Amino acid sequence: MRKLKLAVIQSPSEPGPAHLDVLGELIGDAACQGAQLVLLPELFAMPFHFDPGVWQWATPRGGKIEGFLQSTAKSAGIYLGGSYLEARGSDFFNTFALAGPAGDIVGRVGKAHPCSFERCVFAPAPGPQVIACELGRVGVAICYDNALRSVADRLLGEQPDLWLMPMSAPLPPFSLGGQAGIARYRRELSDSPAEMARHYGIPVALANKHGPWQTAMPGWLPAVRSHFAGGSRVVDGDGSEQIVAPDAVAACVAEVRLDPARRRLLVPPEFDRNRPWIMPPLLDYRLFPLHEWWARRYYSRHPQRALLAQERSASHGLV
Repeated sequence: MRKLKLAVIQSPSEPGPAHLDVLGELIGDAACQGAQLVLLPELFAMPFHFDPGVWQWATPRGGKIEGFLQSTAKSAGIYLGGSYLEARGSDFFNTFALAGPAGDIVGRVGKAHPCSFERCVFAPAPGPQVIACELGRVGVAICYDNALRSVADRLLGEQPDLWLMPMSAPLPPFSLGGQAGIARYRRELSDSPAEMARHYGIPVALANKHGPWQTAMPGWLPAVRSHFAGGSRVVDGDGSEQIVAPDAVAACVAEVRLDPARRRLLVPPEFDRNRPWIMPPLLDYRLFPLHEWWARRYYSRHPQRALLAQERSASHGLV
């Protein structure tokens, strides 16, 4: 059994002019509290928008965002991970990169299943879900991937020591279930890390954003607005919450135990009836296949997507 100081960064919902500096200060604060591994949210360096305007934020592997992770991890002597919009070839992907204290990228995990209208912005990138490093076997599932049985089975099959959940999860602006549906979404966002830790016997960390959210939508769809409710937390492998972020931008650090004796790493068989999800799905989830069918067509037919991806693949900057 080993102990690990694990941190989650609850970042601002919209990046300001000095956004990476703000994140650097939060990461430095976590490192000063003894954090060995720091988790940033999904798409931590950019707005969470569903329209093609976000393609200007894309960077390649080895570009500015991975460079930020590498230099910050090396300066603080920590492992540091988060996801960014990657430009590769003629496509865009949502890629999690983990940087080590030596300043190198020790591994990457792609988002396997873009959720709903996310598919207008980036393509699927299924693959290995675990990054092996000196700390152990770090499992990663990006946001909606955590809800999918296929991703969970693949991740658990790779024998993780802990599970990271980088999220960019605003409350839905509306729900087929009305206010009760929105309340259930918020409750499941808060409760899922502890439920997962209890089922699988490994620590779980969730990092989400905090603050207002609004986005233009692709095509003829109207703009939407809501807010990120935060909910970032660190949970030990017995399901006990070690720390929960306040209702604010924050860095939260807690100690967890990596204990092989309590690892189970199997989805309980009674959950088989919920496929393709793990838990009984929210009513809104049943609309996602329709959203994703339309979004795939929008993405594949966008007249500038391939050229913009190629241009951003060759650029190491960030707007």
